[in-house]
Amino acid sequence: MSDTYNEDREYIVQKVLYTNEEQAYQYRLTVSEFRGVVYLNIRKFFLSFEEEYIPSKEGATFPLTVPSLTNLLEGLMEIATKADKDEALTKYFAALAENSDIENK
Repeated sequence: MSDTYNEDREYIVQKVLYTNEEQAYQYRLTVSEFRGVVYLNIRKFFLSFEEEYIPSKEGATFPLTVPSLTNLLEGLMEIATKADKDEALTKYFAALAENSDIENK
């Protein structure tokens, strides 16, 4: 996947994970397609002089497959559990699932 910024790129999913307004950068999780392969990206974006966030070379990109997504989710859950946040996560995901069920009816 090219490290070159392409302002015409369309993301399938784009979620801001963290924003540092003082230093004008964000970390984003994005999903995009390149040459028929769907990729998951966790990347640092910088605020340009044009007041637009553009991706940097800092980050990770890998094919979005069931095993890679499973490993990512398992790793995040392990981190959350070790941080004693599992109860908060359980409540959050239960509420999210409940809202999803309401929206899907």
